[in-house]
Parts: sequence; C-alpha cells; structure tokens
Amino acid sequence: MRSISRNGIDLKKLSLMAILVNAVQIVSSVFIAAILLATPQLISDIMVQVLLIAVLIVTITGAVYDITEAVRARKLDSSHDMLEDSYNNLTYLNTEMRKQRHDFKNHLQVIYSLLELNEPNEAIAYIDRVNADLSHVQSSLKTIHPAVNALIAAKKNDADEAGIMFTLNVQTDLEKLPVPSYEICRALSNLIDNAFDALIGQVDPMLRLTIEDLGANYRFTVSNNGPAIDQAALDHIFTAGYSTKGTGRGMGLAIVSDIAKSAGGGLFVDSLPSITKFIIEVPKK
Repeated sequence: MRSISRNGIDLKKLSLMAILVNAVQIVSSVFIAAILLATPQLISDIMVQVLLIAVLIVTITGAVYDITEAVRARKLDSSHDMLEDSYNNLTYLNTEMRKQRHDFKNHLQVIYSLLELNEPNEAIAYIDRVNADLSHVQSSLKTIHPAVNALIAAKKNDADEAGIMFTLNVQTDLEKLPVPSYEICRALSNLIDNAFDALIGQVDPMLRLTIEDLGANYRFTVSNNGPAIDQAALDHIFTAGYSTKGTGRGMGLAIVSDIAKSAGGGLFVDSLPSITKFIIEVPKK
C-alpha cells in the first residue's frame, strides 16, 4: 500500500504511530490499575485510589477513541488514494478517446487517398491498424462504471508497454455491484499489479481479466501464466503483512480479501504450474 504525504504529513505513518502510542498507553494504564486493585495497601487513602482509578479509566477511554480515529484516518487515506488513482485512470481514458476523435478526420483522409491511388490492400491494412487502436479503448467500455472502465484501459495500456498480452472478457455491465466502484477498482488493481510482478522475466507473458455474471453473484478472475505459487506461501497468502517480496509488502491480497468479505463474498486462489488464478466472488446488490 502506498504511503502518501499530504502537505508534508505522512498520514499512514502518523496514524500508525498514534495507534502504537495509544496502545502502549492502554496497556500501561491497565497494568497500573491491576496493581492498585491487587495491592490496595500501596495507597491507603480510598479517595486517592478512586481518583487514580478514574483518571486511568478516562485515559484508557481517550486512548481507545484516538485509536478508533487513527484507524478511520487510515481507511480514509486509502480511499483517497484509490479515488486519486481512479481520477488519473479516467483522465487517461478521456485523453485516449479525445485523441481518437481528433484523428478520425485524418484517418478518413488517408483511407480516401489510398483508395483514390488504387491501393485497396494498403487501405485495408490501414483500416485494420486503426480498428486495433479503436478496439484498445472500446474493449474497456463494457461496464456502467466509468472508474472500472478507466482502470481496465489503464492496466491494458501498462501491459502493452510491458510486453504482456492482456486479454479481456467482460460479460456483464456490473449494474448491481454491491460495493462502490472505487473499491472494486482497488481490488482489481492489486490483483493485476501482482500478476504483473509474477510475469517479470516470463517468456510470452499473458494476463487475462474475466468478469462474469453468475446469476446471484459476480465473479472477477485475474489469471496469469507466471510460475505456480509455492504451497507454503498459499497457506499464508491472504495474511496481512505476509510477503515473499521482502519487508514492507504483503498488504495487497489482504486488502482484496477484506473488500470481498465486506461485500459478503470471498477471495480464492488456484495456482498450477501453467496458470495462476485469483478469483473474487461477490453477491449482487
């Protein structure tokens, strides 16, 4: 997960520090309260004991509230990150569509000139190239959620630049998506980025995104032909913080699992030597 600084303040690190400090404060307060209750002879004055216990209770209550707010701040910061990504993806998709609209007249002029020069084969080849460019964007415009469409288009472009064959099979418009579109973007983005990592150095790398309507559920499948995941890793792969890529990683799949569970669904993995699939299933709204 990214750590974003806003006005020079790293919200994720700051909120984590607040959680740790307040957790220590709660543990210390509980420990002191336990000592006072177990050994009342340490302070003989009943009023002092009561006052001290009251102070400890207020301290613990405040610390719990601070931790709650810190956790909320982290969630809001993560949502902000995803909304920012969605905005950037939408900007990319809008730019590509404007480019195509701008070039449309030029394409017609080239095709007309080739036909006028009696070069039908060249005209057909040119049309095929233009059609491929149009399909690149249009293949992403399959759902009613602009953020999802933009994410797909942006990731497809990233795959093309990385030399990865990205195939797409969208069979539904996701009209009854049970979570906000930016949340499903967050989930798909993590799964696709993980697939990119798995395909580094792979011969003929391929990635496939399938979105299906199963009647009562939606299914999102991200598959790649990278190496199989070791069985020992599969047992811990959805645990927050677990990673085979080094420290500071291992949050992506945990985030995806949380999103799927919050919608009443789940995240599953099927890894074989020839193909690895990550599958999200969520019930319709």
